[in-house]
Amino acid sequence: MSLQVSSFESLVGAIADVHQRLQSDAVKAVNTALTLRNWLIGGYIAVFELQGADRAKYGEKLLTDLTRELARHQVSNIGRRQLYNYLSFYRVYTQMVRTVSALWVPT
Repeated sequence: MSLQVSSFESLVGAIADVHQRLQSDAVKAVNTALTLRNWLIGGYIAVFELQGADRAKYGEKLLTDLTRELARHQVSNIGRRQLYNYLSFYRVYTQMVRTVSALWVPT
């Protein structure tokens, strides 16, 4: 990669090219991160439904109560319908576990 430019036009072209390529990469990274986020949210809900100590208490209220509590923590896009969609997404795409394991390890 060369940072040399010989004219104003080549300067503009180089900056525009770098902007376009890296902006595209950033959009892909954000989309990947949001997909991963949504799948993990669904996974946490699914595991809680199966193993959670409070599962008998919550039942159908789980997503409603979870929506309210996550809103208090300022988590975005966590309406009841969205949480249901994340849960469905997790259940349909169970094979994502290998991708998730490679990309993200919880701290």
